[in-house]
Amino acid sequence: MKRLIVILCSTVFFSIPVSAQCSDVLGDPNNDGIINIADVSTVVSYISGATDCMPCFANADIDGNGEVNGCDKNLLIELALGSPACVNGDVNGNGKVDTGDAASILTYLSGGTLSLASCIDLGDADGDGDVDSDDATYIMSYLFTGGPAPVIGPC
Repeated sequence: MKRLIVILCSTVFFSIPVSAQCSDVLGDPNNDGIINIADVSTVVSYISGATDCMPCFANADIDGNGEVNGCDKNLLIELALGSPACVNGDVNGNGKVDTGDAASILTYLSGGTLSLASCIDLGDADGDGDVDSDDATYIMSYLFTGGPAPVIGPC
């Protein structure tokens, strides 16, 4: 039998059903048995740093890479809404292709750390199967010289 409790994580309150363990429902990090916008909110709060609590981390790691980040957020939105939620080229996860995405690609290629909201998988702007400096150039060309838009990607 499940009962409802409130968990305090940083300054964010979550109401989640309590069970002995997390369900096996990938995409249900709040463990309520339903994949919906409440799950997206849980993931966004976690990756933005608003909370350090993730009731069911394994259910939030949609892409199975051991992290909960912007890629998982995009995939979870797709699951919750039933439609693509990400934009190829939008590496920094702000919902649009801009110079910050080109900078994120170059940061990644130089060994730098990206924010958890980032999704390097969306960096293949030219669609050649690799994320490389050509993708940063492709984005800048799209933004400033009328080059083609980023190709449809992994969404």
